[in-house]
Amino acid sequence: MYKDLDSISIEEYIFEGVILIDKNGTIIKYNSKAKEILGLTGYNATSHQAGKLESEDILLFADTSVGEDDGGLNTKILKAYGVKYDKPLEKKGLLYIGKKDVKNSVHYSVIEYNDNKAHELKCNMDGQKLYCAIDYYNKETTICVDSKEYKLNYILNIANVVIIRNKELAFYQIKGYTARKESLFDIMCGIPFKKKDGMFNLDVEGKNIYSFHAENSLTVDLVNCASGNCDGYIENKLSNINGFTVMASIHPVNIGEERCGALLTMSDISMLEKNQNELNAVLNELENLKRHYQTNDLFPEIIGSSLSMKEVKRVAMKAANSDANILILGESGTGKSFIAKKIHEKSKRNKFPFVEINCCAIPKELLESELFGYENGAFTGARPDGKKGIFEIADEGTVFLDEIGDMPLEMQAKLLLFIQKRSFYRVGGNTEIHVDVRIITATNKNLEDEIKNKHFREDLFYRLYILPIYIEPLKRHKEDISQLIDYNMKKNNASLDEHKVLSVQANKMLLSYNYPGNVRELENIIERAFVLSEGEVIYPEHLMLKRAENTAGIDIREKTLDKLMAAYEKKVILEALKLNEQDYIKTFEYLGIGKTCFYNKLKKYGIK
Repeated sequence: MYKDLDSISIEEYIFEGVILIDKNGTIIKYNSKAKEILGLTGYNATSHQAGKLESEDILLFADTSVGEDDGGLNTKILKAYGVKYDKPLEKKGLLYIGKKDVKNSVHYSVIEYNDNKAHELKCNMDGQKLYCAIDYYNKETTICVDSKEYKLNYILNIANVVIIRNKELAFYQIKGYTARKESLFDIMCGIPFKKKDGMFNLDVEGKNIYSFHAENSLTVDLVNCASGNCDGYIENKLSNINGFTVMASIHPVNIGEERCGALLTMSDISMLEKNQNELNAVLNELENLKRHYQTNDLFPEIIGSSLSMKEVKRVAMKAANSDANILILGESGTGKSFIAKKIHEKSKRNKFPFVEINCCAIPKELLESELFGYENGAFTGARPDGKKGIFEIADEGTVFLDEIGDMPLEMQAKLLLFIQKRSFYRVGGNTEIHVDVRIITATNKNLEDEIKNKHFREDLFYRLYILPIYIEPLKRHKEDISQLIDYNMKKNNASLDEHKVLSVQANKMLLSYNYPGNVRELENIIERAFVLSEGEVIYPEHLMLKRAENTAGIDIREKTLDKLMAAYEKKVILEALKLNEQDYIKTFEYLGIGKTCFYNKLKKYGIK
């Protein structure tokens, strides 16, 4: 059993690539990891036959560094293909799409090598969509022919090449082309290219190192070390071989005192370098965000610095940068419509219409025509020239459907169909109309309860519930009331050219008030106080706050204090349950009592 270990090639179990040459430069060992790193082995689902570039073939290439590792591509050969560029091409990139031997068919772009931007070139030719790109930051080149993509990852000097003949693939490049002697220069000069099909594994052992790898500093050092022309080791040096950056080490191999060869070991650092770049980019973005959060408020128009409002602003900013459907949830008066409009204003659609409609304010028989419009004669009283609906009016912009929970079921089905197809028919029309709109919806209802009660479609809910934003009632983020008071005082003073202030007692009352109507009620209270107050000071009587009627609905005749207190306590619990939508956990937390105490009181007062 142990004797079988003698037949195992240990170098195949080493994570590093290993190349061993003798003193004449002949390859003795070339492990599979080295072949994988340098593109001498692999698998390709795409295949093509052997051939060469012919007249009227479409040639596409993305060359990341013209002339360095593409066979010595130069301005002379490029000029023959229609590239008119007289400046030096060293350390430049080149995107090219054109037909061989056909004038006026050339599209190209010369790129600075050190530019970290992604560069693109696209056009239509012979009914095909053609696209080339170089992305130096992510170290990849991409060529697309219609929906088919050809990509080479971690390319420093390699040209990505595709040839199309009669709309069919004639040639495409893969990693390791240098070893197969298929340079871009050779192809453009008419030298034949090889067939590619399925698995490939180049047989390199027994052949000279320069048969597969160009002479550069690394291969020259390897051969010199093997032949004894240099002494010592090269340890962990960043080097380039076959167009790929590797961490390489060279070790001399001696038998006795005689030099008989050299060993090259290498690690592929492409992913390490790419990950490092990505990490640096993320750290830079985090630092920028940190500075942004320290100096700027994400939605300064949305007043509030409580945790719940910060979360609203955070999600709203995400929503503004997305095209996903948004569902804004919250009680009446919390500012759902205002936030919807601000999301639109900060989105890429802000130059196009923002159209708002309240689903419960329009009779259900007219709602369809409001949403989708109608044609001439669609119904009695219709305009002679028809009418556009809000989806058509808001094309490329945003539609805000307020109180979506009140939309009739039959209209919910039509809205769902529109969301799926992004097209519709006007009422009475037979022409399908396609539009591009972003949909924001809002409701003060619990849609999950509405689904259970068969009042709202579950499939529509999940279409709308992509980016939910929940706005807490004002009584649950009272720390924001002071900012809202200041904002509304300044706004009213500015609009009315006044200089009014709140008395200490009036300010105290506003801070302690419960605001059942939320932010809208606060705005109305201050606006009303400005109208009622005659001087520059607003007093409590100008606020006209709703006062709780301590004994409303309680008959105090022939009742002891204990019974009156019990009756009032029951009323408070019932009101709290109603306020918290019969949610027991929220209710006892709201009342500030323990769970056991709460359930005992429910039992005591017969509340179910």
